[in-house]
Amino acid sequence: MSLDKTCFQKLRETQLNCAHIDILCTKWDFWDASTLRSCLQKPSYQVYFYQRPNMHWEALVLIQQGPYSSDLIYLYVLEESRGMGIGTGLLDFLWEDLKEIKSHEFLYLEVRPSNTVAINVYRKFGMKVVGERKKYYKNGENAFVLRRDIHEENSRS
Repeated sequence: MSLDKTCFQKLRETQLNCAHIDILCTKWDFWDASTLRSCLQKPSYQVYFYQRPNMHWEALVLIQQGPYSSDLIYLYVLEESRGMGIGTGLLDFLWEDLKEIKSHEFLYLEVRPSNTVAINVYRKFGMKVVGERKKYYKNGENAFVLRRDIHEENSRS
């Protein structure tokens, strides 16, 4: 299946509404609504998503942009939309946007070592493990810290 590139979008603050937050917090088992609203009201948080015409969001990436790097906070693809390349396409769409920010050097993220599916997607995307945070998650599980150099031409494997 070929993905329609026009379905990848960056959410503008004016597009955010309660319906988006409700979908994220219920169907997607995302954070609670007040935490999400708090994040999305800050200009440093950006949402990238995939949505076919007349459909709900099928995938989303939430990042926080700092002065010199960005942190990928959340990547989620609805279960029924997995295996179609949407997550990879969304990361590629995000990447093209990040390359335009000349002051940015890296994209970072944390991921559970037990989340091997996500780790494989991120490695395919060019991310490399650069560290580990001990007892990072509430259940005591560690987190791998992954990074990709934004301006390195061949940073994708």
